[in-house]
Amino acid sequence: MRSEAPWNSATYDLSGGAVLGREPLRWLGAGRIAVVCLRGLLAEQEMDTARHQAHALLGPAPAARPQGPHEYVDTGARMARAGFGLPARVRAALRRTFGLSALEPASEAVVRLHTGGVRDPLHHDATGTARLSCFVSLQECDWGGELVVYRRPWEASDERWRLPDGPGYRGEVVAAAPRHVFRPRARDVYLINAAYYHETEKAHGTARTTLDFSIGFTDDAPARG
Repeated sequence: MRSEAPWNSATYDLSGGAVLGREPLRWLGAGRIAVVCLRGLLAEQEMDTARHQAHALLGPAPAARPQGPHEYVDTGARMARAGFGLPARVRAALRRTFGLSALEPASEAVVRLHTGGVRDPLHHDATGTARLSCFVSLQECDWGGELVVYRRPWEASDERWRLPDGPGYRGEVVAAAPRHVFRPRARDVYLINAAYYHETEKAHGTARTTLDFSIGFTDDAPARG
């Protein structure tokens, strides 16, 4: 039976340039909260320009594209040639907001287009390391597309629940875990503990577009709980 104990997100308005310090990162690392949502991390115009650049990288206008599976573009040569500097700007803003002396990418950034009623399977992004997954919401879908985070970090014994025919894990691995359902808005930047299981519900209508990457810290890394 699933526990219904509350597990919530923390949302911060940064439009005035607030500095939060490291406490929200510690909460994520210890599993005290499910999601840290940052609104106003970058200016609206900067986010909107990044959305247009991301869609240009993906080819035909997403609004006119027939619905199909996710599409991905990494931050390799194509993004560099296009001058798509959003990952570096977001990392710089996070470093300033949390008062960190250094913040480095722990994985390659990826632009993701979520279309066609496809859902992300239950998975985790790290195996016990002090890493956070960062998502930049560039465009909302019409409905669906919720992020579901479970208060359950990966353990080595969980591999028995791994799906044999594709990525992800069976639902039994989080059957008793509290969960938090978070629906991002356009221009939100949100962070989760990369070791905790999560999944994304089917996105419908307008393509949901995100920039995703993992980040690690060289000082005061959040401890896992």
